[in-house]
Amino acid sequence: MGPENLNDKNIPEKEFVGGREGKEKKAYIFQAVWFKKPNGSRRYSTYLASANPIAAKYGAHRVVGLVPREIIRGDFHPDYFCVIEWPSIDHYYQFLKDPHYQSIAPMRDEAIEKVIVIDCFRIS
Repeated sequence: MGPENLNDKNIPEKEFVGGREGKEKKAYIFQAVWFKKPNGSRRYSTYLASANPIAAKYGAHRVVGLVPREIIRGDFHPDYFCVIEWPSIDHYYQFLKDPHYQSIAPMRDEAIEKVIVIDCFRIS
């Protein structure tokens, strides 16, 4: 089964490479971020410097972080987006509950206007 069938909601994830049959498969968290003006991006960088070591304790690995250069098609205009690989979705939720992370999470909220966070699975 290939990507051409991704819109078919009846396709079980396990048919794709990396699909989850339980909560112990890898999770890929996609985040799109819109920064508050004028200094949100700077504040977000400070937040990331503090959050990344905590996330690493839970097995997080940033697959890619990107800043859009040009929107070629569509109406999706984040300031920054990234994909972070986690050993499982449970590891991600444990990270969010970590007391050290909770103490710096307000920095994130001070930096961003809007965020979209999506739990994804890998198809290839």
